[in-house]
Amino acid sequence: MLQNKLCYSGAFDPSQNGASGDVLVRLAQVQWNIYLQTCHGLDTQSLTPLISSPQSAYELFRNPKFKNSGKFLTLSDFLAMAKNARSLYGVLISIENAPYLAEQGYGVTDAVLNTLSKAGYDKQTAQTVMIQSSNSSVLMKFKSKTNYKLVYKVDEDIGGAESTTIDDIKRFASAVVISKDCVFPENTAFITGVTDVVPRLQKANLSVYVQTFSNEFVSQAWDYLSDATVEINSFYTVAGIDGVITDFPKTSNRYRRNRCLNRGDKTPGYMSPVEPGSLWKLITNDYLPPAEAPNPYLIEADVIEPPLPPVAPKTTPTSRPSGTATAPASSPNGQPQVSAFVMVPLMAALLVIYLLF
Repeated sequence: MLQNKLCYSGAFDPSQNGASGDVLVRLAQVQWNIYLQTCHGLDTQSLTPLISSPQSAYELFRNPKFKNSGKFLTLSDFLAMAKNARSLYGVLISIENAPYLAEQGYGVTDAVLNTLSKAGYDKQTAQTVMIQSSNSSVLMKFKSKTNYKLVYKVDEDIGGAESTTIDDIKRFASAVVISKDCVFPENTAFITGVTDVVPRLQKANLSVYVQTFSNEFVSQAWDYLSDATVEINSFYTVAGIDGVITDFPKTSNRYRRNRCLNRGDKTPGYMSPVEPGSLWKLITNDYLPPAEAPNPYLIEADVIEPPLPPVAPKTTPTSRPSGTATAPASSPNGQPQVSAFVMVPLMAALLVIYLLF
C-alpha cells in the first residue's frame, strides 16, 4: 500500500489537483497545511496566502497565476469539510513545538484533542485519524487518551537506527516519516548507496513514509535523469517504502495508475528503477567530490523525551507610564531575553491523505 500525502502552505495549485477547486471530493489529493498563528488576536482571514516555491533560489516558481489562491481555515472548519468528503482515506494532523508552546501558555495537544472530539472524529471509524510529530512526548499523550494512528517524524537525516531506539518508537507510534536521504544517501546530488533504515523499521511492523517528492529537477538526484516518476518508482520498487509525501499529487496519482507496474518479466525497461550508486561509480577519481561524513545513527537519546510540561498561565502585559522603560529580562547566561512578541508558524499542520496502493 503506497499512500500519497501532499502538504500545501496557504494557496493551492489547481493544475495539480486535477479538478477545478473540488480538491477533496473528486480526487482527495490535496492536503492543506494549516498554520495556526498566535499573534495577539491576529485575524487569519485577512492574510493573503502564498503558494510555496521551495526552489525559488533557482528561479523556479510554482504556478504564479494562482500563487495567492485559496484561504486559511480553522482546524474545526477543515475537519468539517474533510468529514463530508466520502472519498477521503482520512486526515493527518502534524503537531510541532508543543513543549515550547506549553511553556508560553498554549496547550496545542489539548486544543487538537478537543477539536477532534467536537467534530466527532473520536466516535467514527469511516476516516482514519493520524497524528504526526517529531516530539515523542506529544505522541505519548495522544496514545494515553485516544486510539488514533500515531506517526513519528525523524527530523534529521539518519544512516541507521539502533534496535533499542526502534523498540522505543514502537511504544508510541505505528509509522515513521523519514527523509529521502535516509533511504538513498547523496553526495552532491549523486546517490552513493542504500541504507537498511526502511527494512529495519518495517521488520518492527512500522510503516515507513518518505518526504518530500517534487517535480522540480533540482530537487532530485542526477540518477533519476530529471524524471519524477523514475524517482518514485525507485523508492517504491527498490526500497519498498509504504508511502510518499509529495508536493505534486498528480504525479504520484499517475504513477499509481500506471499499467506497466506489476508485470514481472514483461515490465518495460523505462519502468526499471535506478541502481543506487551506479552513476557514482562512473565518476573518475580526479572528479570525485570530497567524501562526506556518513549520516548518524538514530539513538535512544534522540527519541526519548520527558512528558509534556503543564501549560503555563498566560501573562497579561501591564501598561507603564509614558517615558519609562524597563531593562530586558536576563537568562541564566546573562544574555537578554526577547519575549515581547511570539509568532508560531508551525503549531499544528493538518493534512488529508488518500490511498495509492
